[in-house]
Amino acid sequence: MKDPVQVFGRLLLTSLVAGASLVFQHMSWADSMNVTGTATYRERMALPPAAVFEATLEDISRADVRAEVLGSVRIEDPGLPPFSFEIACDPAQVQANHAYAVRARIAVQGCLLFTTDQVYPVLTRGHGQQVELLLRRAGGSLPVSRAPLHWISEDPTRSAQKAHIHSNTQNAASDPIR
Repeated sequence: MKDPVQVFGRLLLTSLVAGASLVFQHMSWADSMNVTGTATYRERMALPPAAVFEATLEDISRADVRAEVLGSVRIEDPGLPPFSFEIACDPAQVQANHAYAVRARIAVQGCLLFTTDQVYPVLTRGHGQQVELLLRRAGGSLPVSRAPLHWISEDPTRSAQKAHIHSNTQNAASDPIR
């Protein structure tokens, strides 16, 4: 029969080794904390090549204060939706009692085209590290390229219309009844 002290010692040693391996597994997971996701929009349209997709991971715990950005990703010329992304963050910044969310936007030459319009929570309070975003069309429009002025004068119908409007304006100014 084995000595009870030896059995207890082996059991304790095995428990410590198993516990340490769990701690190290958790630490390696925590060292590589990333939020992954996809973003899409409902409109059936392709983005121009100048489009830029940006997603940010933010601490939204404090009301009436700008959210603290923990990480972000920027994808130039993202192509067609859905857009896959991964945001790396420092796990030391994540606190269990805080709330975190992912926000995304698509802009073209600085003009907002699509954005998230609701909160997409991640990381804490039962939310995982993966998120699916639905972007909504923003109110703005794409900047219009400045066409050379000679395009207007090259169109013969426009020149005739312009001349007609000009002559009507002169007549209206000289007509005492109007």
